[in-house]
Amino acid sequence: MFLLLASSALSCLAVKPVTAEQLEQMLAATHNASDAQVAAQLSDLSLIERLSPAAHLRCEADLPGPRARQAFMVLTDMSAFLELPSAEILSMAQPNPEAQRKMIALTVDYASKTIHQLPNFYATRVTTTFQDNPSFDESKMGNRRTIPDLLLVSKTLHLVGRYSAAVLYRKGREETHAEAAQSSAQGLTTSGEFGPILNTSLLDAAQGHLVWSHWEHGATGPEAVFRFAVPAEKSHYEVAYCCIIKVSGDRVYYRQFSAYAGEIAIDPSNGTILRLSLKATGLKSTDPIVKANIVVEYGPVELGGRTYICPLRGIALSLASEVQPLLGGREEDFPPLQTSLNNVAFEQYHLYSASSHVLPGYTEEQMRKPPGDSKAPD
Repeated sequence: MFLLLASSALSCLAVKPVTAEQLEQMLAATHNASDAQVAAQLSDLSLIERLSPAAHLRCEADLPGPRARQAFMVLTDMSAFLELPSAEILSMAQPNPEAQRKMIALTVDYASKTIHQLPNFYATRVTTTFQDNPSFDESKMGNRRTIPDLLLVSKTLHLVGRYSAAVLYRKGREETHAEAAQSSAQGLTTSGEFGPILNTSLLDAAQGHLVWSHWEHGATGPEAVFRFAVPAEKSHYEVAYCCIIKVSGDRVYYRQFSAYAGEIAIDPSNGTILRLSLKATGLKSTDPIVKANIVVEYGPVELGGRTYICPLRGIALSLASEVQPLLGGREEDFPPLQTSLNNVAFEQYHLYSASSHVLPGYTEEQMRKPPGDSKAPD
């Protein structure tokens, strides 16, 4: 089972929809523009399709500074759940059913065996959080005013914070200081990128109509893309929302399993999972959280002179309300929703090894002496 954690967050107010090609052309024409100017231009755009890995790298090369890179992160992360441009969809023939079964078998084997054979290592998980408003004045909760009285002026999607947590992968298991990381980062985020999320998704997909979708350009070659849909009664997609604020001011933890649709991109030669995308489809408009989508991207990482496939980036997008809707109230009177966007980057991969050393110089008799009675070795 994997967990999605959410806090508050409303969608980005972009004004001009553009294609991936138009975005590349715009950035190529801004060589003389300042960092602030490019950031302002990007903030006014909305992508209508997902960037391919190659296009993403080309665009990044044209960014003049940190403000433009931050605006570019928001722009591309918000489009991470869209389709690729048609030009990036390969026109290769669809594999026959037997070839598809072999690919899926390789992927199941990869998730159940190969991942557990990774060496012990550690990495830094960096989460960059963006949210928009409206928010509310929590100090008014004690007055039991109506929900509209609590709302503040709206603000577009903006940086909330950046948080780091150490992740240790040891003996085939992922270990992280989850409580510390989750208490800092806000909004929807992911866990289990080093295995659990893959195993759970494949287990669900096996019962959820896993079907062939298409071929697409990947970073190192063609990728085979399959899609699946999992009904709520068979789902292990748990949406956990922390926390709903009741009219009384109490914070309560909300969680539920949701039906979801998934997409998985693999290397057809060995079943390596390169991209996993999940979209909750069982959330209702009357739920505290109405959108919970994540994507995790995997790629090559060098550890101890060898190359392994590890998580590189995760994106989590949620649409939710911190304030609990009033029971029996009309839907149009519910509090407005907020968008929360989390960009998760895995950095600074290192092999992990533990060792012990015997310090010479003390005799067995000296080691048995009580504290304060021992002498330093000669």
